[in-house]
Amino acid sequence: MRLGMRLVKGISQGKVAGIEEARKEGAFVGLADVVHRAGVSRGVLARLAAANAFRSMGLNRREAVWQVLAVDNAQLPLFDGMEADEVSPELPVLSLTDTVVSDYDTVGLSLEAHPISLLRRELNRIGVVPAAELKRMRHGESVCVVGLVLVRQRPSTASGIVFYTLEDETGVANLIVRPQVYERCRRAARGAAALIADGRVERQGEVTHVLVSHLRGLGSGIAQFHLRSRDFH
Repeated sequence: MRLGMRLVKGISQGKVAGIEEARKEGAFVGLADVVHRAGVSRGVLARLAAANAFRSMGLNRREAVWQVLAVDNAQLPLFDGMEADEVSPELPVLSLTDTVVSDYDTVGLSLEAHPISLLRRELNRIGVVPAAELKRMRHGESVCVVGLVLVRQRPSTASGIVFYTLEDETGVANLIVRPQVYERCRRAARGAAALIADGRVERQGEVTHVLVSHLRGLGSGIAQFHLRSRDFH
């Protein structure tokens, strides 16, 4: 699976269109080729490198960023005509966590791993249930779930009830938060990008929800991913 350049944060649609137009003449063979044919700046190159856009050229994220540092906007490029391995030193490979953080910083998602999966060992230790397990749990059973807040919605017809959709690496959990719980846990309920929710399973036919008794933010372990939820009021 590939992601389009339109997802890369900090690059205008005009710059993306220019790169796409230049690419019609043939595949790019290196950063220098992108600079000369598409006329992009060092800043655009840096965002593309951070988003791992040069992987098809045989450059990993760190190698591409290193080569971008060798590009001078006034005299492009300093190492024109040299092969990538002649100007790139032996660079340490990014850890999976750093890779996912960089993906979320540049494109808002990752094809490598879900942020919650990186915390799963600790979550298992404290009894957090993966979202996919909810459909196998009994009505009324106590449960604790964790996920990124995909949707936070308070319909005007719901008497103050707030509905959440949390996502982990296994699927989604739908939460029902009553007004008194929302007010008691207001700080996390209103602003946290990732939540730990305690409650009970509610089953209505094939539909499963978690009726929440307590909410808290996931904390510093997820802050590095710079996440935002979709809120509807």
